[in-house]
Amino acid sequence: MTAMTFHPATTGLVLVDPYNDVLSEGGKVWPEVGEVAESTGTVGHLRELLGAFRTAGLPAARAEAILPASDVVAALTDGATV
Repeated sequence: MTAMTFHPATTGLVLVDPYNDVLSEGGKVWPEVGEVAESTGTVGHLRELLGAFRTAGLPAARAEAILPASDVVAALTDGATV
């Protein structure tokens, strides 16, 4: 893998709704995404990514997605763009 470098003044990480409705077992869209999220280790990879940003002193933030769960499900099942 090629090493990547980031300029701290122009680099940040934004995790959009990384849990609750999407990545938690009780989430509204978990039935649609849970199997893939678990099989690919999504949550663990997000933790690694966040840890790498913190270790590098780069900013990281969490933002909530303000979409009805039905829109997210439609995007996942019908190929719609949200």
